[in-house]
Amino acid sequence: MIILGGLGNVAAQALKASLFIAGTSEQKFQRKIAEMLRSRNEIGENLQGHPEAAGGITDLTFEDIPIELKVENNKVIFPKYFQKYFDQTAAYAIGLGKRIGILAVLESTSKSAPVGVIEDDIEVFTHPTGQSQVAIVVVVVRGGFPKPSSYSR
Repeated sequence: MIILGGLGNVAAQALKASLFIAGTSEQKFQRKIAEMLRSRNEIGENLQGHPEAAGGITDLTFEDIPIELKVENNKVIFPKYFQKYFDQTAAYAIGLGKRIGILAVLESTSKSAPVGVIEDDIEVFTHPTGQSQVAIVVVVVRGGFPKPSSYSR
């Protein structure tokens, strides 16, 4: 719950302060989210970053719970549409001896209108893996918003 509170806070700040511009890269997202989470006293140095591997950025972990980071810059989508990443997130969880994994996705398409409420952007899924199941928590962080005054132009 500690890390989910931190991720929820990042998602809320992203909406309130427009933290992520349209087209933000996965590398920039990883750096910013790690910085924001580590600045929280209850998370701090318990958030572990992994180095780049095979040309990509690997996940973060918090007390051995994997946090897989992805970026979607092509279309506005919601948690259920990220199922294509569930196997990867589940594999990290199982490899770390956990039955829970977190998938944090920055959706930073350029927007011309508001996109709903933050409560719709956090969802828990049960993902079958062999004879057991892994809980995958998807947290969508929204970016790419213009200033609200631009909606009336």
